[in-house]
Amino acid sequence: MWSYIEAKQTLIKRNRVDLYHFGYMLLSKSVRRLGETTTKLIKNYTTEIRAYLVKDHRAMLSESFMNKDKRAAVETVIKSYLLNNQLVVPDVPANELLDIICDDIVGFGIIQSLIDDEGVTDIYINGTKEIKYEKMGEGANTFAVRFETEEEVKSLAYKIVNSTSESLNTAKPYVDCVFPYIRFNIALDEIAGLGTTITIRKNANHLRASEERMLSTNQATKEMLDLLGAAVKAKMNILIAGSVGTGKTEFIKYLASHIPKDDRTLVVEDNPELYLHRVFPEHHFVPMECRSSEVEENAIGYDRLLTNALRQGMKRLIVGESRGKEALQTVNLFQTGHPGSTSIHARSAREAFKRLMLMCLQSGARMDAEEIYDLLAQTFDLVIFLEKKEDSERYITQMVEVGDYIDGQIQFNQLSQFYKTHEERNEVGKIVKIHGKHVTESKMSEAMAKVFKESTVDLALYQHYLPEEDIKHA
Repeated sequence: MWSYIEAKQTLIKRNRVDLYHFGYMLLSKSVRRLGETTTKLIKNYTTEIRAYLVKDHRAMLSESFMNKDKRAAVETVIKSYLLNNQLVVPDVPANELLDIICDDIVGFGIIQSLIDDEGVTDIYINGTKEIKYEKMGEGANTFAVRFETEEEVKSLAYKIVNSTSESLNTAKPYVDCVFPYIRFNIALDEIAGLGTTITIRKNANHLRASEERMLSTNQATKEMLDLLGAAVKAKMNILIAGSVGTGKTEFIKYLASHIPKDDRTLVVEDNPELYLHRVFPEHHFVPMECRSSEVEENAIGYDRLLTNALRQGMKRLIVGESRGKEALQTVNLFQTGHPGSTSIHARSAREAFKRLMLMCLQSGARMDAEEIYDLLAQTFDLVIFLEKKEDSERYITQMVEVGDYIDGQIQFNQLSQFYKTHEERNEVGKIVKIHGKHVTESKMSEAMAKVFKESTVDLALYQHYLPEEDIKHA
């Protein structure tokens, strides 16, 4: 059993005291040195202050969740209430007590430290059983504390939902909620076997997949990244494929960084995740997002956004994810002189085209599979396949040039392939590092070389993949 002092010393060793985590460790069952009286006292204060806010500051309270300015105002009111009523807890400094109570009332409670940690990408609240989270390069971790009752989990769930126009109830026991840089999926205990579950995806307001990081983690080689940057500048269409959590969104951000600053680029998404207009404010990125609604005529889907995109004077197009019948619209827009990129869930570069074909068929277009495959082959120039390996790092395991559709097959030219050589494990046998190499399997086709040579892209960026004859005459 941890003591109060041991808990604090452990956090100090991390170079800074995480006050949110520290504060809630005091309330967890694993840290009871201060006794049940302290825990009960803090909970009683929280209940008292919440009732006061509901009675005298209801409007401010209802607007404070996920709103920094409103939260600051509520914090000021809570601080005054604590001082005026002389509410103190032995051995808990006043500022930490304020943090604990504010997080419970207008924040995320015991997971506030995970929300605040920029390195955390995903949080999974599995009822009262456990809380897990993922950090960049670390994989899954189990949080030190957890919710003690189903009511506490539901309280957070409804706090989230009540800050949106969505609904969550017995008739509709699941919901998606989106805020700037953060997305929630909630499933009530009516359908979730572990109790109410909350899945949280945090999106960065900066470029996580920087060239420096990708090179240092061996996600790609300099030659690969140079070629991809050159392909964007040469107005090629790129498809990014991979399973869930492989870094497709972050890699689209990286590709977008190579778009010329003055090129008006429409960014169409179901739920906002890229935030390119904020990550690269000097660029001309214009975000467009779908709107869900229980009233069908009020909903705005990909199809309507993509139709409207033609009237937006765009030079380029980024579609966050192709997942349904809108795929054919995306392909047609790429075909009509609006180069760009999109992503798709798939298990390989080649399977990505099969999934795209099936999505295009869903659109009801009068085209058969062969005609669609031919269209896809004409549309995309490169397909990038991303994988998340056992060390929790993402790797470009396949970089493939897309050729013509001949004799019932799309001709794929494998430019690069990642081969695992060995792995490192820690003292408990967990894989902590994958070692491998990116092998250049072949050079680009004459057709792709021609596109590059007719562009204004620097030869040095794509020379590694040029056929020998083209290098001689470059």
